[in-house]
Amino acid sequence: MTTASGRSDIAAALVSVVVQTSGCAARTLLRMATSVYTESLRRAAAELGGADQLAAYLDVPLLTVEHWLSGATRPPLSAFLRAVDFITSRNAPPYARG
Repeated sequence: MTTASGRSDIAAALVSVVVQTSGCAARTLLRMATSVYTESLRRAAAELGGADQLAAYLDVPLLTVEHWLSGATRPPLSAFLRAVDFITSRNAPPYARG
C-alpha cells in the first residue's frame, strides 16, 4: 500500500520515527546545554558568595540571574563565558594564571 506521495506506509512510518527521534535528540541536547549553563552559573554564584554577587559581577539584574539559576531561561553566551572565565581563573593552578 502506498500513500498519496507514492511512499509506502512503512517508509512513511520510518520517516516519522526518524523525525520524532531527531526531535527527542534535539530536546535532549538542549537540556544538556541548559544544564551546563545552569551548573556553571550556580558554581560561579557559589564562589562569588551568592546570586546577588553574581548579578553584580555580570552587571545584570538579580531577577535575571535568578531565572538563569533556576533554568527558566538560558543566559546569553557572553554572561555564560564570563562566569566560566571566573570559575576557571580561580581554579587554575598557580603556574597557569596570567
